[in-house]
Amino acid sequence: MLQEIENSPLVSIVIPLFNAKDYIAETIESVLKQSYKNIELIVVDDCSTDGSYELVEDFSKRDSRVKLIRLEQNFGGPAKLEILEWKTQKETI
Repeated sequence: MLQEIENSPLVSIVIPLFNAKDYIAETIESVLKQSYKNIELIVVDDCSTDGSYELVEDFSKRDSRVKLIRLEQNFGGPAKLEILEWKTQKETI
């Protein structure tokens, strides 16, 4: 199975996050349970104040596929591709 993952292209999944503590765990678990395993899950926190960030931080400590980015100021909207490119050093499509 490890060889299958290594030979598969990496798929990045981006989830914007703002005060979604009641839903984010179920969302992350759903992504991680997919049959395609060569993924990275990038959660972009837009300055949550309800404990969402800490919940995702715990996931990121337990599963290396989960990456967490915390924006320094609230952008009031979905994760901006420009910020994501800058933080991940990757080109987005």
